[in-house]
Amino acid sequence: MKKHYSIFALALAALFVLSCEPLSFQKVTGDVDDADMWIVPDMAKGVLFQAYNAIPNRPDSYDGNFLDVATDNAVTNYQDAGVYRLAHGQFTSMNCPISVWSEAYTQFQNIHKFLENGLTEKTHYDEYSAASDAAVKDQLLGEAYYLRAWWGAYLLQHHGGRTLDGDALGYYIVTSFVSEEDASDLSKMVRNTYEECVEQICADCDSAFKHLPLTPTGDAYIGRATGLMSEFLKARVLFTAASPAYQPASIVRINAPGDFTVVDAAAYKAKWERAAAQAWKVIGLSGNTNFTACTKTDFVDGVSSPAHFVFRFYFKNAAMEGRHYPPFYWGKAYTTPSQNLVDAYPMKANGYPITDPAAAYDPATPYAGRDNRLETTIYHQGSIFGANASRIDVVYGGKDAESFMNGGSQGSRTGYYLHKFMSEAADLLNPTTSSTAVHFYPTMRMAEMFLDLAEASNEAWGPVTAGDGIAKSAYDIIKEIRQKAGGIVDDQYIETVKGSVDDFRKLILNERRLEFAFENVRFWDLRRTLQPLDETVRGMVVARDGAGVLTYSTRDVESRELNSLKYYYLPVPYSEIKKNPEGMINNMDY
Repeated sequence: MKKHYSIFALALAALFVLSCEPLSFQKVTGDVDDADMWIVPDMAKGVLFQAYNAIPNRPDSYDGNFLDVATDNAVTNYQDAGVYRLAHGQFTSMNCPISVWSEAYTQFQNIHKFLENGLTEKTHYDEYSAASDAAVKDQLLGEAYYLRAWWGAYLLQHHGGRTLDGDALGYYIVTSFVSEEDASDLSKMVRNTYEECVEQICADCDSAFKHLPLTPTGDAYIGRATGLMSEFLKARVLFTAASPAYQPASIVRINAPGDFTVVDAAAYKAKWERAAAQAWKVIGLSGNTNFTACTKTDFVDGVSSPAHFVFRFYFKNAAMEGRHYPPFYWGKAYTTPSQNLVDAYPMKANGYPITDPAAAYDPATPYAGRDNRLETTIYHQGSIFGANASRIDVVYGGKDAESFMNGGSQGSRTGYYLHKFMSEAADLLNPTTSSTAVHFYPTMRMAEMFLDLAEASNEAWGPVTAGDGIAKSAYDIIKEIRQKAGGIVDDQYIETVKGSVDDFRKLILNERRLEFAFENVRFWDLRRTLQPLDETVRGMVVARDGAGVLTYSTRDVESRELNSLKYYYLPVPYSEIKKNPEGMINNMDY
């Protein structure tokens, strides 16, 4: 079949990667034949760069929401969103709102078409220097390997899972362009095992590393793959692959939601050791073996991208604020944090959870003396709203109460508003002015490697023992993170749990919850670690008496009907299963 490609669309795909800003593609009439496309270097690169272009480039890319709204971290006021259905188990193999199966295979096709056509003698990226042309091709080859690994990892994250027979399966691995003739042979469509997919992704990361610079080389390569990104992605995949949800029944027996048993301790430990070694390798390659805490301006209103962001998207607008600001400030309050999340922040004085009597937590002043990350993540009653210098007031009748309406947008159902990622500029959305804000959205930051290493080390060697060749134990890492990010200097609590792998695991998972709040991590953490998914989401009710004294009480806001093992996994689309039911076995109960 003769194919045509939009000249401008392919050129703009290349431009997108260099700018890291979303573009609106306009309809064009100039097309070029498939056979001629590879003569024009920018068009040849444009085929590959479509695989960059399709990567989600903002944190609230789920129908304008953060994926946290499908967990106990938050709820959404936009109840037509697909993630609202996801939160309530209202999805099937024929209608999964966050399926990426089709998109991933589209990008595999783009990548393989480039690999087979864009690196030949027909395409000259530098007509005047053979050495320069070869160098560009070498870099592009590395980028193609990285992008195939990235889309493989993304596909495995969304659709990998356990079958009713206890097998851990991934996706159907493809390593070349699939022609129409190839696609017609449905017997070839067989889901590979989860571990086979991990091996393929890691092999692609290794190949990418050989051809890429360790870090970006000049402004022209910002936003493109690097060797450090390849090793980071490999570490992420190995870490997830060690988690209990993705082990076959021969290694982990899943008993019930929130309950599993390790049946092959040696095999289980070996996977965590593998993950720990790779995370430490990435930390070493980064050039900084110490944890760096985020500041508010690392995400928004900053001047430059922080060094500990290995890969980030950049955009300059106020669209996110329009979706998540309180309605009083002209926002829609789509994603609003939960009381569940607020309760997860420990006391700064001694590190104890607020539920422990030793915490000295006072429910009459619920936000005083808490972990620093509470204030930079969540707006609560009495918070100063950015540079507007006015305070959040969720008391009934207050300007930020659930009852407040502005332009059809309703106030928060939980009594909280999102602070993280939100600009603090005054009157940003005021309709009489026109303002924008600088945002950095990190999809890879070094905190992930430190927390991955802590969890893997705890599982492999316990809280206080470091593995061979690794300089820090899980205890060392978590204590450092809580001190630098949380402000917990006298961490008495960590000393009480460092003697137990199970207790320390709970602490690590809570640290991940706090550190990665609204970075779309908790949805996957709950599932890979087989934690309960059905915790009711709660909110805060604040009342004010005639003397101005505030009282605080909690209430249930939204249930989570996710009480079956099937919800630990997402389905493979039914349209793919029916092509070869014997080879394309779906995840359990789909």
